[in-house]
Amino acid sequence: MGGSISTILGGEKAQPAKAAPGGQFEPFTYTDISGTAEGTKEGLGFNFSSELNPQLQALYSQGLTARSPFLSQYL
Repeated sequence: MGGSISTILGGEKAQPAKAAPGGQFEPFTYTDISGTAEGTKEGLGFNFSSELNPQLQALYSQGLTARSPFLSQYL
């Protein structure tokens, strides 16, 4: 017993996908109800960042504070 799933099932080994011709990274900014996401090119690399909507961040902080006593009892 042993071998890859494709060998066991009698299929061919999967090949990696080829890059689309002319494909390239384009900087973007996406904003929705949950916040903003940004992608920028920096030299040879890329920088991805996101920022949570301040109202959702406040709600998250409230939830974290509310569960803290229960979490400390559990630990």
